[in-house]
Amino acid sequence: MESEQYDRFIGRTESMPRLIGVFFPVGVEIGRDAGCLQQWPDLKARLDACRAPPANYMSVMTVFFHASSRSNYRNLATPIIRRLRQTQYFPLLTLFDRHWYASRYPDVIGFRGGAFAHYVRFGAAEGRDPSPYFSTRYYVRQVSGVSPGGAVQHYLKKGWRMGLNPHPLFDTKWYLGENPDVKIAGVNPLLHWILFGIREGRMPSPAIDAVWYLRLYPDVAAAGVNPGDHFFRNGGSELRNPNAYFDAGWYLDTYPDAEDFAQNPLSHFIEFGAAEERDPGPKFSTRKYLDQYPALRTEKTNALVHFLTQGRAKGLQPFPSDRGLTVPRRYFSSGELSAGAVSGLQEPELLSVRQNFLFRPLNVEVDPALSADPRVLILLPGLNRRYATGGPNTAYILGALLAEAEVPISFVSVDAPPDTDIGPLKNHIRQLTGVDCDKYGVQFLDASNRQRPFKLGYNDILFATAWWTAQPAKAAAAMLRNRRIYYLIQDFESKFYGGNDTHSVAQETYSFDHLPVINTTFLRDQLAAEKIGRYANQDFVDSAIVFEPAVDRSYFYPQQRPADAPHRLLFYARPTMAERNLFGLGLAALRAAASNGMFDEGAWEFIAMGEDIQPVSLGGKHMLKPAPWLDFPKYAELMRTSDMLLSLMFSPHPSYPPLEMAACAKPVVTTCYGVKTRERLAQVSPYIFGVEPTIDEIAYGISRALLTRDRPISGMIDHLQAFPTSWKSSLSLILPQLLVELKKDGITPRTSPPLPRFVKQVYRRTLPGEVELAIERRKAFYRDAADGDLIAYLGIGRNRVELEAFKGPLLAQDSKHAPEWMVKAAGSRALGDIPPDTVHVQLIDTALRDTLERSRKRYVVWLQSACELLPDATRIIEAALEQSGLPEVLIVTGEPYDGRGSRHALSDPIVVIDRRALLSSGVDLESFDPKLAVKLILGDPAKAPRLDEHLVLFRSEQK
Repeated sequence: MESEQYDRFIGRTESMPRLIGVFFPVGVEIGRDAGCLQQWPDLKARLDACRAPPANYMSVMTVFFHASSRSNYRNLATPIIRRLRQTQYFPLLTLFDRHWYASRYPDVIGFRGGAFAHYVRFGAAEGRDPSPYFSTRYYVRQVSGVSPGGAVQHYLKKGWRMGLNPHPLFDTKWYLGENPDVKIAGVNPLLHWILFGIREGRMPSPAIDAVWYLRLYPDVAAAGVNPGDHFFRNGGSELRNPNAYFDAGWYLDTYPDAEDFAQNPLSHFIEFGAAEERDPGPKFSTRKYLDQYPALRTEKTNALVHFLTQGRAKGLQPFPSDRGLTVPRRYFSSGELSAGAVSGLQEPELLSVRQNFLFRPLNVEVDPALSADPRVLILLPGLNRRYATGGPNTAYILGALLAEAEVPISFVSVDAPPDTDIGPLKNHIRQLTGVDCDKYGVQFLDASNRQRPFKLGYNDILFATAWWTAQPAKAAAAMLRNRRIYYLIQDFESKFYGGNDTHSVAQETYSFDHLPVINTTFLRDQLAAEKIGRYANQDFVDSAIVFEPAVDRSYFYPQQRPADAPHRLLFYARPTMAERNLFGLGLAALRAAASNGMFDEGAWEFIAMGEDIQPVSLGGKHMLKPAPWLDFPKYAELMRTSDMLLSLMFSPHPSYPPLEMAACAKPVVTTCYGVKTRERLAQVSPYIFGVEPTIDEIAYGISRALLTRDRPISGMIDHLQAFPTSWKSSLSLILPQLLVELKKDGITPRTSPPLPRFVKQVYRRTLPGEVELAIERRKAFYRDAADGDLIAYLGIGRNRVELEAFKGPLLAQDSKHAPEWMVKAAGSRALGDIPPDTVHVQLIDTALRDTLERSRKRYVVWLQSACELLPDATRIIEAALEQSGLPEVLIVTGEPYDGRGSRHALSDPIVVIDRRALLSSGVDLESFDPKLAVKLILGDPAKAPRLDEHLVLFRSEQK
């Protein structure tokens, strides 16, 4: 037993059979090294002679030994553990964590004697922390007269008895109050938690909700670790949320001065933020909570901790934060939120958007190295497994199906950092679709950090999934070849807000150049009916890609309710997360129905699902109670075994719960909106009762639904047939249309016949820093030409390898105009099998004069195979041509031209460009006589010498 304790605590200093440093309070230092204790006859005597610890525990003896066997290890452990138990160092060794200390302070690695020796000799005095559970800086702020070097000693001796906390995340008084057995035993609560509490599942602080944490992070639950310990060691630094009301990412975004606490933002909130009345997250306003309960402000009580420990149980009301909103605070004085007052999103996975987006577009740059391999970038607020529900799932499924069709797919997180371990999200996508993301090369990228540029390829396609990703997508697309974005529209999102800037910015996205991929015909028809943006054009409406929601019949089907079970009404209630679900109207209608005697007392139960709310009285003995957290199978079972559903939706989208309840052959009351009329809803299913969004209409709809709950409607065999049974089958139906549109924009499946890979690297994928800076500077001087029919490139290709050499530089051009690409076969027909869908390619095998005549562009650029065009070469040539009045010939040279014309004389037939602006290396043009170009153009091209070694721009007949 003593050996095991030694392993657990003293063994933290070093691992056997390596050199171990063990510390004893005997006041001197011994530096011998031996195989076992018997080789040091004086050591045992010294240990036996040591009866009392010194006054200053910083004076210690270091004993180094090497245990050559496990038996020697145990022989050494027994006397050592006995002596340590009689000293003050046993508690310190219990608290000290060698691995954590070394990782936190890398400079101690390699210190003779180990991490503990460093801490005792130097670390404590320097104010370093001995473990993740003790903050020296925080502790000395609580008590005056204690130096950093004496902080741990003070806490272990008497600090804990005074109720002082060793760390913001360990609440001494709360721990003793929650664990009376520890209080009765009179032991140090922190040491008890380290020794026993962690493995017994006890929590260190009321701010860490164990049940909520394990439910939100299944990887922690699967690992079988204490959620409090996990949050101390990993969760805080991973910006995981310890409870439903503290949002780590939101907190750091809202309060940039808390950046120093990025390893654990909750520590900042407990130590400083609560006292400064900062909000822990978007769902909890400290100021408003204290305004409602002013006694707490007088007592200097942490509002969030009070709510978690007492307020929630007493039914006290939390209020959402208004931090970062553009709405004046006076609109929130009543403690109630309305759709017209809130200038932010209420969906939990999108809460950081109000901080990240409206005035903060993505930080992107075009990387020429990515241009030759175009991708589809699907933009999501965050790539987080815990938020992979509903709308995000649709995007994941669609992306996975495109990847399975060999389309290069990348998911991009634009607001929140992705999960550190993306594996659970990949597994989730595999469960949804059967698609292995790794097999198809699906990437998961992070664009959330606005301080770091996110690199795009010039030929990439941006796929937005909501208005707050459509806005940055549109801005970024202006830098790409394809200005059109793809837009997954799953609701009429601008209707979520009142007449404010968010409404305007959201509605603006429907005017963007986009390919709409719309969830339900209801939504498409409403956009068309209101003639919003591009939807005023019927041709555009007809071209929209539309899919219908899936209703999984393996989960949602008719099921008999137990005869002795009470009747049950489900209410889809999301008062703070989604105001469009009209919680207030629904609650008032339920109270009206109850007061009119529609429900027999004692025979009905009323369950609110969708959000954790407090129980609400409906009048009489009727109470609306929240449903516990349910996984999807349990949720489906609850739907099947209930009698009816009240699910309101102030939107043209029918929403999923009504469809699922109708599939269970149970009545559901929902609201009409625009084209979502009661007649169209009845066509979807006679079990769906559409009502106007008024209290009287909703109550009347409830009465109608009650009449049908025990009378199955006849002729129901074919209802809901328009809705697929799985999301994979639903989105598979639109896949062919998407592939056609992607091909138009230059994205083809990887299964298309590819050109061979480079045998030699002709195009530099990594440009020198000076060149990149030069390209950036030139953007201001060389703008895209207005005429898109200027440039054709001509190259001589003797084989497919040489043809491939042209591919990278040409596809990487960042001009908005796609140049023509002509390949002169030089007498060979080896290139006859060029893929027919290669863009802008002509295969020619003719004389030079015929080449010029066959060009569909006004100018032909002759490229030699070794040429390395810079990404902005096309833009420079086009700009030079337009700015020079479209001259007869343009010569690229390495030296200033001093012949017939001047580069400033716009009327001259010859314009000169310094080749260094076009080429990164490889072409010697300085020996070229510019007069040859004049002779070639103005004379007979057939008699001119070959120009294989030069880059010259010839004017061809305009087509």
